[in-house]
Parts: sequence; C-alpha cells; structure tokens
Amino acid sequence: MKLTVLLTVFVLLLFTSSANAAGADSWEEVERILAQALENGEKTPSFTLSGKLLSEMKQDADRFRVAAARAGLRSVAWTWWTDGKVEITKMEPFGCPVNTVRNKDELFSSVRKMRDRKEKDFVLLLDPSLYASMMADRAETKALLLEAGLLGWDTEYHSNSTCFLEYVSCTYWDGTVFRVNSEKELSSRLQEHASAGHDSFAFLLDSKTWSSMMSSDSERLRALETSACVRGDACSYYSELRLLVYHDKDASIYYPGYAILCAVRAGNEDHLPPIWKATLRTARQMVSTVHGTDEEMALSIHDMLCRHITYRIDDTTDSDDCCVGAVLNGEANCDGYSDAFLLLCGLKGIPVRLVDGDARRVSSPNEDPAHMWNLILLNGLWRGVDVTWDDNGNGISYENYNMGWDRMLENYRFITDFMPDNMLKTTDLRDRPVPEYRVKDADGVCDALRQAAETHRTQAVLWLDGQLYDEYRSPENPVWKWLDLAGVEGRVSYSDAERKLIISDITPLGADVMAGTADSESGIIGLMRSASGARELRAYLSPELYSRYLEEDSPVWKWLDLAGIEGSVSYSDVSRRVIVSGISPLGPSVLTTEAETSRDVIRILRGADKTTVKEVRIYCSESLFSSFASDNGRIWSWLESGGAADASIRYNAERRVIFCIDIRWQRQ
Repeated sequence: MKLTVLLTVFVLLLFTSSANAAGADSWEEVERILAQALENGEKTPSFTLSGKLLSEMKQDADRFRVAAARAGLRSVAWTWWTDGKVEITKMEPFGCPVNTVRNKDELFSSVRKMRDRKEKDFVLLLDPSLYASMMADRAETKALLLEAGLLGWDTEYHSNSTCFLEYVSCTYWDGTVFRVNSEKELSSRLQEHASAGHDSFAFLLDSKTWSSMMSSDSERLRALETSACVRGDACSYYSELRLLVYHDKDASIYYPGYAILCAVRAGNEDHLPPIWKATLRTARQMVSTVHGTDEEMALSIHDMLCRHITYRIDDTTDSDDCCVGAVLNGEANCDGYSDAFLLLCGLKGIPVRLVDGDARRVSSPNEDPAHMWNLILLNGLWRGVDVTWDDNGNGISYENYNMGWDRMLENYRFITDFMPDNMLKTTDLRDRPVPEYRVKDADGVCDALRQAAETHRTQAVLWLDGQLYDEYRSPENPVWKWLDLAGVEGRVSYSDAERKLIISDITPLGADVMAGTADSESGIIGLMRSASGARELRAYLSPELYSRYLEEDSPVWKWLDLAGIEGSVSYSDVSRRVIVSGISPLGPSVLTTEAETSRDVIRILRGADKTTVKEVRIYCSESLFSSFASDNGRIWSWLESGGAADASIRYNAERRVIFCIDIRWQRQ
C-alpha cells in the first residue's frame, strides 16, 4: 500500500514538472508558451529551450525578447541554466492591442484597424528591416502613419531590441498626405485642395523646399496659406520631420468666409455650425439689395462694410478675426474686414482672395505691422482693396480701392511669389471712385479740383510736390484760394506723412460766386467789373496790392465805383482775400471816373449821358483835389462848363472823391 502511494506521488510530481518545464524547439514555441502563460495569469512560468535555441540565445538574447514582445510582453526578466532551463521572474504586458507588421501594406491596414476601433493605445511589432527603415527616416514614418489615419499621440515608446513601436493616447483623422518637392508644387496643391473644399491634409516637403518656405519666421508659408484662404493657426508643422499638417477638429482650417462659400457652392449649408449659419443669413440680407455690374456691386459692398464695421481688436474672442464679428457684431480687425469682403463679394459671384503682409505705415515703432487686405478680380485683372484703411472713421475713403501693383508695393511688404500673374500693374489715379492727382503747382491744384467737379466727383485726393505742400502748411495756407479759383468748395483734410490733401464734399461755387486774382489796381477793377452779374466776389490780392487795400485811405470803394458795382466788403489777412458780397450794379444813373485836371472833369461831364446820369463820382488826383479844397467854388465853373445847371456837392477828403448828386443838366 505504501509503495503504491509513493509511486503515485512520484508520477504526479513528474507530470507536474514536465508541464511547468515544457520544451521549446522554435522561437514560435517560445512565443506560444509565453502567450499561454500571460493568458493563464501565470507570473513565473518556466520551460526548456532546445539545444539549437539555447545556442542562438547565447549569441543574441534579443531573440528571446522579440518572442516575448510577440507574445504581448513589453518587458520580461528571466534566469536560465546551462541545461536550457528558463525561469521567468517578471513579466510586464503591453496592456493594449498588439499588431504584427511585416511590410508597409500591413502597417497601413493595422493602423486603419486601430483607427476604426478608435483605440487610444496600440503596439506595432515590426519586421526588423521595416523597423530599421522607419527609424532611419522619421519624416517618412510620420507620413506613413498619417496616411494610415494616425494624426498624433501623447507618447511614443520604441525598442531597438524588440522592434516594437507603442503609441499612447492616439488621435485619428481622415486626411491625405502629399509629398512635394518645390514651392510651386506646394502652392498648387494648397490651392487645389482649398478650392475643392478639403479640410484635412498634410504635406511632406523635401529639404530644399522646407528651408525656403520656413525661412524668415515662415513668412513665405504664411503668405501662401493666406492666398489659399487657409488660417495660419490651423497648421501644425514639424521642423525635424519637414511636415505640414492642416487639420482642426473643431472648425474649418479655412477662414470662415471662405468655408461658408464652399458650403454654399457644395450645397452643404445645413452642415455649417450655428454661428456660421447666422453669419450667412445676415450676409445674404446685406447683399440682397446689391445689383449691377461686378464693379458696381464690389464698390457697393466696400461702402456697405465701411459703414457697418467699427475697427476693433479684442483679445478675448476670435470673432473679430473673421467675418463672424464683422457681419454679426459690426466689429472687426483687418482680418475680419477682409474675410467679410471675401464672403459678401463671393455671394455675388465676384472672385476675391485674401492677402497678408506688413503695413509700411504704422503709427508708432511698437505697433504690430501685420495686416490683411484683399485682391479682387475685375475685368480680367486682380487689383487690391483694403476696406480697413478705407474706413477712416470720418467717412469712406477710396484711396485703397482698385489698387494696382505699384500702389500695393507703396503700402505693404509681402511675399510676391504667390501673387497672381494677371495683376493690375499700375494704379489708374483718375479712373477711381475718388480720383487722385499728382500736382506740382497751384495751377495744377486748381485744374484737378475743377476736373473733379466737372466729372461730378464729391471727393478728390491731391498728392502735392514737396515745395507745394510746404506752401500749403505755411501760415498763409493757400488752400481756400485754390478751391475758390477752381470754382469749388469743400472740406479739407491732410496727411503730413504722405504730403496729400483730401478734399471732400466737393460742390461747385455756382454761377453767382466769382473768384480771381489781382496784382494791380487796374486788375482788381477789371475783376470787380466782371463780377457785376454775380452775388459775391472773392478776390485774392498780391502782397503789394493788399497792403494798399489796408492803408488808411483804402481805395476799395474807388475800385468798386470804377467797376460800376456796390456791395459789402470783408477781408482776410491770412490769405490776402477781399470778399465783396451782396453785389449790385450802380446803374446808368451813376457815372464814376478818375480825373487828373479840371479839364478832365469838364470833359467827363460833357461826355455824360444827359438823359440818364444823375450822379457823378470823380476820383481826383492829389493836385486836383487840393485845388478843389482850396476853393470849393471852382466846382461850379467845372459843372457849368460841363453842361450841368445845378447839383448837390459832397466830397471825401480821405479818398479824394467829389460827389455831384442830383444833377440837373442845362437845356440843349
């Protein structure tokens, strides 16, 4: 009985020992044994290696680690004996799906499977040659994973000894990856996918293209993105990988204005976010009354936005950076103005693009020069429009509307390589909503203002020669003289930095207001005489003539009399202007003249029209008036010799004028 029990115990011990120390003739058997132990929850399994495996393990222990990894173990610790017995002392499983990958096709399908299952963590057990190639070219590896649908991860573990890659906290996407070898190819690809409405894609750049695109703080890339209406903050770039990834899980990578237009054109309006739907509804209402040619509609939209938007930078929100804030709230920065112009023009079928760069004019050295504006296609040529700068707070300017390449180069610094070829080269200063003129002298100013009025323009911009601008800014400021001589009136503003005048609210003076210049007494008398049919005369006198006008014995009344008119007189020392208002003719009953001698007086009286003249005003020379003053009776002999029977006599010694009033003429 005792022998039977001992034999039974021995057999059981032998069987158990055989089970715990299973033999393995291949590394696949090792993998199976470890996998079975992991599945059974064993902590310290043991087994025996064949002589062949034992020899291979002595030469390269990583063969054992690879088998352990394929069994699902991140790491494994063991002891082993010369007889081939292996005892596992520690096992650490991966704790996530493990995929065995032998080539790129299997890598693609494995990652796609993980994406479809939305696995947060997973492991790739790679063929050694595939692992080596992927570790040698990390850029290509990232591109392969992106193509398979793996967008990013928080942590990546890898092991050279076991050829595994583990990705933790993965995010996925449906984007496409393109390999590009030139800036031109990158530009065309970006334009192609922007116009097609794709919202997720990536570019793997060659070294030369990466260096050129990302130099100077990546401003070339920024310009290219903007030309395709892509938001710069929607791009993630990996310098060490030469990789650009465009993706935003919460919003479009495009500026909202362009994204909305893409949805409208594709019939996908219902898929827009609620705030974008509201923006679209309001934008459609805004352009519902806009009709006409493309030129007329674009100008109407330009003016509409200038009136609708108030310039504002708000760091607490992104709405001012796009059409949402501009259209819905009426508040935006330059990005918002530009995006809104793109949206509204796009709804009317007018092609518009975004452009960004640096403004050449800033108010202070600390001001950020970054700026955005638009290009618009009219009559087959792209031209610049800057709605932000045209909304000047005091009204609507058109100085930055319909800009040619020359004007944009004056205003901005930006990358030219990505601009369209069919650009308007030179700004037509005259053919604009507000004409512009470059003038070198006062006559040029008057001609420009006169032309603006004749073409029914209410605003004009005058770019003055340096010397002429200095004259304008002098204490005598001749601008009102220029307006008067041009026959117009209006409001004047100026810019010292650009030596320009902006004349607004231009209206003609009218036929009843005259203006002119005079540098002599005969000149002012002739000017006054020509104003006999006007209501008001604005006369600009030379310095010498104005000094004479201001003297105590001012000859202005003499000038009026000799010109045959009367009216009230005012003046301005600053501009040397004399204004005669309320002009009316003296009429045929009053004769005014000058006389040097008594013979002149007699001759004048004899030549007077005896049927109409009732009053004669004689402006005397100094000697003649002295003769009259010394003997007032002489006037009667002059009157009698001139044919007058009687008259009332008055005089003004200061002006040396004798008034013969209520004349009765002798019978003929």
